[in-house]
Amino acid sequence: MIASLASLAHYVLVTSPKGQTLLSLVERTNKLIPYRIVRQTLRVGNAATMISGMTKLVLAKMSIGTLTNWIGWSSGADEGMNLLQTIIYTVLSWEIKELESRVSKLEKSKDCPSKQHLAAITAYTKLTQVDQEDYRVISKASSTSIVHAIISLAPSSPSTDFTSEGHKLLLEYLSIQLSIRDREHLILVLCKSNPDVLTAAIRDIVQIYEPILRDIHNAVDLSGTIADFERFVNDMIKTAKVPSAESSGTGTDENGPKKPPGVEEFVKLFERHQKSCHVFLHQFCKKGDKAKELWLEYAKYAVKQFRRPEGVTGEGAGGFTATLNKLVNELNEEDRKIVLEQMDEYEEYLQKLNQKTKRRMESIVSLNAGEARKPLKKGPGNFLFKWQELLDSTEITPAEATGGKVRYGKDPTVRAASGVGLDGERRTGKIIAGIGEIVNGDGVKEIVEMPDVNKTVELLLPRFKEVLASREYLGKKEEDDKNDDDDDDDDSDSFFEANEE
Repeated sequence: MIASLASLAHYVLVTSPKGQTLLSLVERTNKLIPYRIVRQTLRVGNAATMISGMTKLVLAKMSIGTLTNWIGWSSGADEGMNLLQTIIYTVLSWEIKELESRVSKLEKSKDCPSKQHLAAITAYTKLTQVDQEDYRVISKASSTSIVHAIISLAPSSPSTDFTSEGHKLLLEYLSIQLSIRDREHLILVLCKSNPDVLTAAIRDIVQIYEPILRDIHNAVDLSGTIADFERFVNDMIKTAKVPSAESSGTGTDENGPKKPPGVEEFVKLFERHQKSCHVFLHQFCKKGDKAKELWLEYAKYAVKQFRRPEGVTGEGAGGFTATLNKLVNELNEEDRKIVLEQMDEYEEYLQKLNQKTKRRMESIVSLNAGEARKPLKKGPGNFLFKWQELLDSTEITPAEATGGKVRYGKDPTVRAASGVGLDGERRTGKIIAGIGEIVNGDGVKEIVEMPDVNKTVELLLPRFKEVLASREYLGKKEEDDKNDDDDDDDDSDSFFEANEE
């Protein structure tokens, strides 16, 4: 479990192209959280008073608009922002300022195109998703970059004859403007919407889970848990930081130049703090009898959903196996042959990934304290390969204005551009590709790449959705679940009854 969590954290914060940007977001948010006040509020002995106090601390708004709306002098007046919204607004505003400073530098660059070009790019970022999709279709059909398509269709008709440096600058300008637009819309939706959807949603969630929160408060020292969480986050931020490309040559420690952290360092991070998790679980299981029984029933209910029917062995889809076989058999002979071939290739691909994951897991488990070893840059877990494959298969606009080919996320130029932070600096962390190296029996490394299964998805996905939405399948599933409940000694569905109570 620790190795899997460490592998995931390492991928998200270090290996992922936007990992350091996400880490910066976490660090800034962490600095704004009033941990001391939260801990003092959680020390309140009465559960109802504690929940009310935490709700007021996070969601209460103190403004003239709040007062006039409460008295009745106004209706729908802007009530300002609560603590949660203030944190979101502050962090995103900091990022917007950094991005705007990069925009200013680009506009002052000697290779910067005219203001008409920049205005056309800015106007594109304000279009709806449907309108932007039209530009992408034109760009793909004409083998031109998205920037060229935007400029050529602009009402002001600016010249499309610009240098390669100017085109590269416009691509970067477009990327920054889209990032600014995303953050502005997040602020608008989460912090400045009227009515305040975020605050209302959190209040509803607290009300729904209030019985569980009461049980946890009575069983666990939540104040100490928050203190442990704060120490873990601070330690994680310190561990995950990657030196920038400019400072990596000068930043050194006793072992030489600083290098990006490996998976082993994240394993040690989780090992240092696993005691805090054990303390929480011990208190929860020892004193939270009601909550413990509730979660135990939920676990039984969840596991039961993956139970295979009696007499079925070697089938990976459980109770859905017969339905999948039926969907495949409905295809004509030629399509069915293609699907079976692609599934065989995909199964072989998964087996090789399992081999690679097993080898990496063994490398982490066999690590001894004080042992000098080259850091492991990629952790175990097939889900990481699947995640990276989604990124690598994403289509990216061509690097050339005209006549260029559509790039993908795995292209070196795309990966290099993705590694640039909000401040424009590139970190030294390496970004993994969506392929793996497997050592075969002869000790030779072979490249393993995910096979093409697009035809299978194209053939089966429409009918698959129809089956999931059909009353016939839902009715059959409910009947099977009912039969399983009759056969079980324990009634796992009491989990839902407990929630309703």
